[in-house]
Amino acid sequence: MSSTSDAHPASSPSPSGHPSSLRGGGRRTGPRWGAIGAIVAAVAAVAAVSAFGLSRDPTSYTPVMVGKQAPDFHAQTLDGSQTIRMGDLRGQVVLLNFWSSWCSSCVTEHAALSRAWTRFGDRGVVIVGMDFDDAHSAATAFAERLGIAYPVVGDPGDRTALAYGVTNPPETFLIGADGRIQSKWIGPVPYDELSSQVETLLGTGR
Repeated sequence: MSSTSDAHPASSPSPSGHPSSLRGGGRRTGPRWGAIGAIVAAVAAVAAVSAFGLSRDPTSYTPVMVGKQAPDFHAQTLDGSQTIRMGDLRGQVVLLNFWSSWCSSCVTEHAALSRAWTRFGDRGVVIVGMDFDDAHSAATAFAERLGIAYPVVGDPGDRTALAYGVTNPPETFLIGADGRIQSKWIGPVPYDELSSQVETLLGTGR
């Protein structure tokens, strides 16, 4: 924001020589105080909006993509041995997890994803871990360190992440056999809730 200064009559310098040290109680002009009042009001308005935003839980909103068809993608595993296409997974329940090597919450949720893979991996459920905003070497080291057993793929240019609206990992999408997004979690995925929803989808064939 640009600002302008008000012109004031020249004042004699103070003994200290500092131009801001004025003798007497120099009269403040109306325009100066009006400008200050406007600034104070603007700051108060910004603070009020910020306080309102901070009082809202972003995870309380229904994600706009839930119920929509999952965007298609094709991605190569980090070791280059396999290409995974979303279209090829139709008919299976898919858990698409976006993670990063620099994400501490991604380490936290690994146990839940590992348990889900052990429980549902042979029941027609596919878990795909997709690296987000990461160097290939860092992603590979991360996957090896955690011993991730399900397929882990890269996302050059974060194209798939952009298609899914991912901004801050971990973010996880539960996709039904019909290719529609059933649920989305922002932050570490909760194992009990995830398992319950997967069981429901397997039971209904959705």
